[in-house]
Parts: sequence; structure tokens; C-alpha cells
Amino acid sequence: MLAARNPTLFAALVPICGGGQGVYARLLKDLAIWFFHSVDDNVVSVQDTDKLYAALLKEGATNILYDRLEDSPAQAAQDWMIGHNCWDYAYTKREMWEWLFRQKRAPPRDEKES
Repeated sequence: MLAARNPTLFAALVPICGGGQGVYARLLKDLAIWFFHSVDDNVVSVQDTDKLYAALLKEGATNILYDRLEDSPAQAAQDWMIGHNCWDYAYTKREMWEWLFRQKRAPPRDEKES
């Protein structure tokens, strides 16, 4: 929601087990986004991330990636968080960091255009 309300504040987003709502796709479609989510996450539904990703594609987003993990990549911090820990996977993925640091922020919108 923060990025949707301030699209020129960020160069890229890396939501990890973030969920999201498709209603924000129109506002986020020009941002670089790499999603990470495990299908067996029992804290945040992977279907929410699926819906936002699909909505972004429908809006014409071109710089989005999605690592939809079929199995939990690491043990969660708590037993009740099974499948929620994909941050270990995301933060150790060299390609994600290289991609992230290649992104550039969009220029600020002219206030008169708003």
C-alpha cells in the first residue's frame, strides 16, 4: 500500500510472503517487483500474492518476477509459521540482489499533472 500511494518513492519492491490486493495493480504496474512466496505458507495466503501478480500482468506490468516456491525453503522461526520463511531463500539469492540494484526510480510526477 505504501508503494501504491507513493510510486516514485521506490526503485523496486521485493515483497516476501507479502500477499497484496489486486486493486493496487494499476498503481504498481510501472514498478519493478520480485515476489517471493511459499505455497505452504500458513500465515499469509499465497493466493493473495497470486492475485496481485495476475492483476499486475493484466495491467501490463513488464518488470515483475515471482518465485512461487512449491516447498518451504527453510524452517520457520516458529513451528506455527510453517512455510512462512521464504526470506532466507530470497535474501541469499544473488540474482535478486543483482536485479534489485539495477533498478532505477521513476522521475517524480509534476504536481500540476496530478
